[in-house]
Amino acid sequence: MKRTGGKYSVGDELTMADIVLAPTVEAGIRWGVDFSVLQRTKEIYDRLKVLPCFEEGDWRHQEDTPEALRGISLSRFKSRNRLIADIIGDHVSSTR
Repeated sequence: MKRTGGKYSVGDELTMADIVLAPTVEAGIRWGVDFSVLQRTKEIYDRLKVLPCFEEGDWRHQEDTPEALRGISLSRFKSRNRLIADIIGDHVSSTR
């Protein structure tokens, strides 16, 4: 990204690289990945996550997202065990 990057992953226009970068970084955040060593990646993600198309496509804004998980901050999921317990708990309770 250092050689090809601009505002986004590859230049100043959105590309497929950005489309897959956003959910990948979010998964990393949920699992506690330290992005301080990937500063450029974090900067691009911070630009992406506020774009309307990414906000609308975010999993927390989908109609099939459990109500308890809608609009929550990723910082809530610092513990992967808590994330798994929340998701499994919601899934189990919604199937009963």
